[in-house]
Amino acid sequence: INTLLTDASNNIYGVGYTNAINGSVVGQSWLVKFDAKGKNLFNTKLDGTEMLDMALYNDGKMLLVGYQQDSILTPMIVKVNAQGRKLWTRTYAQGNKISSVALNGDVCNLAVGNWIFALDDLGYLKYDYIFDTTYNITTVTANSGLAVYAGTAPKVL
Repeated sequence: INTLLTDASNNIYGVGYTNAINGSVVGQSWLVKFDAKGKNLFNTKLDGTEMLDMALYNDGKMLLVGYQQDSILTPMIVKVNAQGRKLWTRTYAQGNKISSVALNGDVCNLAVGNWIFALDDLGYLKYDYIFDTTYNITTVTANSGLAVYAGTAPKVL
C-alpha cells in the first residue's frame, strides 16, 4: 500500500499493488477498502502496474494515479465509483509515473516528473506545463482554487 485515506465515515482506503489476489499478475494495481472496524468491504485489481496516490470525491468516487510498466513507464489515471468499479482509465504519452493527485473543486491537479497538469471531472485536460527534465515534481496539494506543486529543481547559482 502506497497511500491510505479515510472518509467522513472512517472507512479506510488503500492503493498500491498486489501479487496476492487470484488471477493477478506480478505488480497488479490494487485498491482496497475497509470499514471503520477493519472489515474488508472490497479488494479490487485495477488497470496498471502500481497506484501511487489517490483522492476521494464527496460522492464516494475515487481518482487513483500511478503508472503502467511495459518497455517504458506510462502515466495512468483510473476513476472508480464508490464500490471500486472502474468508470474510466486514461494513459498519457509523457513518460514517468503520476506521483501525486489533489482535488480542488471540479479540478484534479496532478504531478508527473517534470510535467504538471490538471483535469476536469471527466478527465479532460484543463492545463499542463512541462519543465525541463532537470525538474522532478513529486507532490501537489490544492485548496480554494490554488494548486501548489513541490519537488526538486536544479541548483540556481
